[in-house]
Amino acid sequence: MSRSRSRSPHSALESYESWLTARGVWWDDRLRLQHLGASGWGLTCSKRIEKGEKVIRVPRAAALTSSTAVDGQSAEELLQPLEDLAKFDETRDSQLPLVISFLLADASWRPKLRVTPSRLELPWSWPSPALEGTELQLVVAAKRRRLAWELQRLETVMPGRITLDQYTSACAVIMSRIQPWWGGSLVPFVDQANHSKEPHLEFRLSKGQVEGRALRVIEPGEVFQSYGNLSTADSLYRYGFASAATRASEIRVSFEDVVTVTLSDLAAVDNVFLARAQKLKTLEFLDESPWDGVEELGLELSLSRRPKLAAGGIKGLRRLWVLCRCMALEEAQWQAALTGPKPREALGALGVAAEPGVGWEPGASALQLSLRSLEVRSRRLGSLEDEVRRYDAAVAAQVEGIQLGLQRLRVVEAKLLQRVVSDWLAMFVESCKSSRVLQDKTRPAMKMLELFLQPFLFWELGSLDFNCLMSKVKNFVILSIVLEDAREHGKASSDPSWAQVWPCCAALAQHVATHPELVRRRRVFELGAGLGVPSIAAALAGARDVLLLDREPLALHCAASTAAVHNLPVASVNDESAADNAVRAAVYDWAEPQNFNVRAEVVLASEVLYDCREAQDVAVAALRLMGGGQGRVLIADPRSSAVIVAG
Repeated sequence: MSRSRSRSPHSALESYESWLTARGVWWDDRLRLQHLGASGWGLTCSKRIEKGEKVIRVPRAAALTSSTAVDGQSAEELLQPLEDLAKFDETRDSQLPLVISFLLADASWRPKLRVTPSRLELPWSWPSPALEGTELQLVVAAKRRRLAWELQRLETVMPGRITLDQYTSACAVIMSRIQPWWGGSLVPFVDQANHSKEPHLEFRLSKGQVEGRALRVIEPGEVFQSYGNLSTADSLYRYGFASAATRASEIRVSFEDVVTVTLSDLAAVDNVFLARAQKLKTLEFLDESPWDGVEELGLELSLSRRPKLAAGGIKGLRRLWVLCRCMALEEAQWQAALTGPKPREALGALGVAAEPGVGWEPGASALQLSLRSLEVRSRRLGSLEDEVRRYDAAVAAQVEGIQLGLQRLRVVEAKLLQRVVSDWLAMFVESCKSSRVLQDKTRPAMKMLELFLQPFLFWELGSLDFNCLMSKVKNFVILSIVLEDAREHGKASSDPSWAQVWPCCAALAQHVATHPELVRRRRVFELGAGLGVPSIAAALAGARDVLLLDREPLALHCAASTAAVHNLPVASVNDESAADNAVRAAVYDWAEPQNFNVRAEVVLASEVLYDCREAQDVAVAALRLMGGGQGRVLIADPRSSAVIVAG
């Protein structure tokens, strides 16, 4: 129901001010309503106002409420047959009673309505692809369903009076301006002063009228109030705006911003979440949505105001860990926890660092579940790199208003998700460090764990490489089981030096990767392989097959596991049926060299020339591995500025 805008802002303002005076409204003559162009109406100050001064008083007679006369009776009376929709309910996202007053009020309200917009762009007042994947996607869909349902109910008492477009537009206006006073109302000055995080005015209901008081000294210029501490999503949903930024790098995540890992996200990783969801909700590990009409359970993640007391500076991370530990439990373990005297405490204890009685395998599985659920949630958006690029392109194209606001929301959520994942991994590493499992005979384990996860702990702007991340996690699952087994059987490593990629090792791997012709279609052996990084680089560069040699069995297991993660075939030393490009491993001490059925064509080694005696042993071992025939030896040594090639 579009209203005429034939009057100029000046004449509309004069009429409105006369109307306000007639209704008993008082305002300080230093304040003035003013039309601010594209921003609409606002409140301005002509002379300095001191802190604490009361500058506005509005009685109920000037407020549009659901008691306002419509067709000779109030909106509440017209809607009485609808029962649950007849009154304003602050806890429910419904504006129906006040919308009827707004659309159908008699002519006496015309001056007020002329300075109130008849339309307002909110995310749910028009569909937009930019909503997909954001916190608002489900919310807006639920709101649009509710609007259609409310109008259908309204048709039973007021058939044919209002269209869906009119109703949707009016609801947008009311939502952005409604106050809880007098059963829901539009109050002059309150519904026209714009928002700022540093407000000048505060409005309160006192002795039957709304009073405006200066919170601080007000200098000449626009006068602002505060709509409260709003998340980016809430600001867009309720008011149709979000703070502007000239480039994406200026956008900051606030404490109010959240990302929700929904039950659907969790179930996409493992259907067992659905079977255990209601119990987890009862135990307060899953929450109902705070948005009216959205019935999806989930877990909200946000920045913590007390990062030292929260996991990694993100609220909700430990609950996510507990959720996924619950999902990793066998049914018998799950039922045992539930039937105990304190099930919440029993399940909550799963979020504490793993102990010998808990075991590593379910913990490693929970690690995968947690990161996979975050991956599913992240995929609903583009990568952070893409969202940043789109925002900057929108600014360059001079996109404004809610369209730019929605792109800002996407950047905020992508940044928050990136922080969530990096903080989650940091929290997990810290949790492992405090575990007794890793404090006894398996200290190299922490070096391995940090080696696998370190690249993901401090992400900068850019996309999350979840495939690479999950490769690391898969390797950790294998490693963790082996470490636990080694601990139980007293087979911990005697030399932890293998659990680090030394600079020479990285240099040799880089040399092989950039010169694949050195190893392509050749049989490659690596002496003192440790984690086997150069050997794996050779296999990826097209070596015929690779043999890892080291005196530490645990090092060889981890290296072979890494090869498997990179989709390389892993075979035993004497398996003649293995595919080309296979990676093999054997315990080998070059001080007591042994022979193999096949000879090496290329021998790799790094950080092995400790002294002259070692150099002689390495040389003898390399010759024996090549069977005394032709071949090539590539050695990386810290005392040399290049890879040493002998052949």
